[in-house]
Amino acid sequence: MPKKLQEKELEPIIQAVRQFPQGASLDDLQAVLETPPPRRTLQRHLSRLVARNRLLPVGNGPARRYRVPSSHLQTNSAIRETHAEPYAADYVAHAASLSLSTEAADIRKHVAGPIQHRQPVGYDRAFLDQYRPNESFYLPPDTRA
Repeated sequence: MPKKLQEKELEPIIQAVRQFPQGASLDDLQAVLETPPPRRTLQRHLSRLVARNRLLPVGNGPARRYRVPSSHLQTNSAIRETHAEPYAADYVAHAASLSLSTEAADIRKHVAGPIQHRQPVGYDRAFLDQYRPNESFYLPPDTRA
């Protein structure tokens, strides 16, 4: 049976990530940690921290870096934990450091809610089929201008 990880075992990793404002790579963490675990163990610990919304992954593969979420993202962790769907807007807000208008925050909150609470809407398939790239437009000329 796998060993239960204590929060105190993961805290040094979070503290090490805080030392890198641009995000810490796996190699950065192994170099900074006082007693670094084996590489694969560190990867598992990082995965757990990401799953618990304690760290934010940026990038993929060998270029992946980890950051401590900003206070804005921490407040959204409650929304992420109550819904099984990933909260994709977080990485956009984190990457661009956006400050949202009230209207945009309301829309984000609505979209982040459970899909069962949303009003189902259809679409006109013929409207979509009429579109021809570089020939026709979805928007009228004044809107495009």
